[in-house]
Amino acid sequence: AHLLPMSIDFGNETKLLSHHHTQISDGTLSAASAAVWVRISHIVELSATKGASDVPHGARNEDSSHVDDSNGSLTEVVGGGGRMGSLWLREPNSIAVPRGICPGSFSEPHNPIYVAVPSSEWELVHDQTRLGRQADLVYIGNGLLQEFQRSSTVVVPHFGVLKVGSDPVSSPSSPPTFVFGRHASAISAFLTRKGIDVKQAVTWKEISTHAARKLLWASIMWVLCHGDCHSPLNMQQVYAQRSEQLEELVKELLYAISRIIGVPQDLSSTLKYLRDYSLSMPLATPSKHLATMELDDRNYVFLRHETDSHPQTLHRELLCSASGSGGPEKFIVHPKLKQIRISIPQLQLSVYGSKNKTQQSSCPNRVAVIGGGVIGSSVALHLARKGVKEVAVFDMLPDGSFGRTTPASWAWLNANQKSPLSYKWLNQMGMRGWRVDPALNDLPRWTGSLVRTRGSMVEIGGYPMEGPLSPARVSELEPCANFTMDDGTNVYFFPSEGYVEPREAVAQMQISARSLGVEFKANHTVFGLLRNGHGHIVGVQFQNETGCSEELFDVVVVAAGTGAASETLGGLPLTSSPGRIAFAAPSKKKGRSLRRLLVDTVAQSHVLQRHDGTVVAGGGALQVGGNNCGAEKTSHLPGRGAALIKAAQKLAPAVLTGAAYLESVDAVRPMPKDGFPVVGFLEPGLYSVVSHSGMTLAPILGGLAAIELTTGIELEILLHYRPSRFKSS
Repeated sequence: AHLLPMSIDFGNETKLLSHHHTQISDGTLSAASAAVWVRISHIVELSATKGASDVPHGARNEDSSHVDDSNGSLTEVVGGGGRMGSLWLREPNSIAVPRGICPGSFSEPHNPIYVAVPSSEWELVHDQTRLGRQADLVYIGNGLLQEFQRSSTVVVPHFGVLKVGSDPVSSPSSPPTFVFGRHASAISAFLTRKGIDVKQAVTWKEISTHAARKLLWASIMWVLCHGDCHSPLNMQQVYAQRSEQLEELVKELLYAISRIIGVPQDLSSTLKYLRDYSLSMPLATPSKHLATMELDDRNYVFLRHETDSHPQTLHRELLCSASGSGGPEKFIVHPKLKQIRISIPQLQLSVYGSKNKTQQSSCPNRVAVIGGGVIGSSVALHLARKGVKEVAVFDMLPDGSFGRTTPASWAWLNANQKSPLSYKWLNQMGMRGWRVDPALNDLPRWTGSLVRTRGSMVEIGGYPMEGPLSPARVSELEPCANFTMDDGTNVYFFPSEGYVEPREAVAQMQISARSLGVEFKANHTVFGLLRNGHGHIVGVQFQNETGCSEELFDVVVVAAGTGAASETLGGLPLTSSPGRIAFAAPSKKKGRSLRRLLVDTVAQSHVLQRHDGTVVAGGGALQVGGNNCGAEKTSHLPGRGAALIKAAQKLAPAVLTGAAYLESVDAVRPMPKDGFPVVGFLEPGLYSVVSHSGMTLAPILGGLAAIELTTGIELEILLHYRPSRFKSS
């Protein structure tokens, strides 16, 4: 019943047994069940381009208050959606590492990478981390330490974080938090600022002993809080109502903890340790959900040391009662799963996934992309970078139109208030793509955004926000802003946000793609798909100025925005999401210009000024992330667009008073039914990439889709966004 000391050799690396994992709603890693899940995980590092290397990058920053989230002094947090992870994510220049992205992708060597996930995932995170960065991992939590952690940093916390985003809870009577490893001094300083008593362990044996004692607390207290009671108890209630049972349980487990530590443990000192720590946070109740997912790395650790002379009868009874199961489950061996780590040099990150046995694993020779907007152009560029010999982009509009949807985008690059966290973090990866991709990084203007809203905005961390702001601070950040602030509403500043000029951005993508051999076929309307004898998609039927024709391809990619709703192109369930933006030339007499993006969610108006001076205004209930929409110019109906400019004038009168209305654009955004991107195979040979927030997400979705299309690897970061989620509807 014990884990076998097995290992697998791959190249020059030896990988030990790792544990199966699943994903919970906030995108963090967790153990899969109460049973022992075992898998062999060995990671292969691949390059996204042959011979490609990371390139120096830069971004156009408009203000010194901007926070750059490209590589540098950033601190990465794995498990930032949990309570403990949120503490580290609140630090300046911190960034969450979404599931599917390899830790070490966002920061330079020698910067700490905090790992706040269940201990069952520690080895998995170690294996997923970019090569050469494992020594920067900082493991925080409850669990026995393992040999692979010796070169890293370990934190044995004796404080609590009672909810996501809250301050740590402790008391003078609590045992100190112990740290060990290369980043121990920096962590000690951080926790000391939070009012936590910290001591640095001197030896590996010492920190291992503290970790084992903390594991005893984590295994005992949750079963006492949740076992044999109608409602969960907090720490104070356990000591008031179940102190005798607690002492009996400690006596029962004393033999096991002594075996684990290697030195006989004293009952009275063990009881004192448990009491001091528990009552340092008297109102806390351990999470039953987390404890049941971690059973193998908590309670089962002690059950493995049960003998006839040292039974654990009470432990078993409480465990059954607290977990709601009939008893400790039998150990289960999970099928082997190979994970592969792939580098995307142009985006300066690595991702991981596993082989898709139903899709071809070899790189296709010919790929058709339907849609020449920002998503389609990004996919085409990344496919060419991956070495696809022939990439053809079909678009029904004339050359220079840049798709039906993209020209109508307000093009706000942001992850503002997006949820769940996994989706927010995906948008942050898109923003980062605009910063670091050498073909794109000189296009965005990172001006920052001022956002007015009712109530309060909350950021758990990893996304810079200042506010609520005083009127004086608003004027300092944007002298031309005119927000109403005396009605209970608040204004916040998001310094890492910006915008890009859509046509300029897509033009640059297409120039870079053409230099790698991509062909853009303007005035080509795809009206059908070709199938082989097995029913697989093998090409397209199209019409151009010379008539109808067809062409064979290995894979067809649908990046056609609202066109993806047609049965011909996959029939994705898209909702109607109309919008409108208007353009104006500011008065030359005023000579004032906007430094920031202004978003008023209360008045439902938003405005920015592009670098050529053009003012772009939108109205209605803004879908946070910008308006990526199908477009129809309505310059012949100036009243409709002029109303948007008039509303925006209230936000920025110094810029827009006397402005000359130019034109407006009506739009229908490509909004999937549930609001989230659709990325993946619809059927063999037909792959879809459709999303709202297309401007923000284009760099990352293009890079990720290209990996899946050319390697046959299913990337974990995309698992939530598969077309298959709509099959039932």
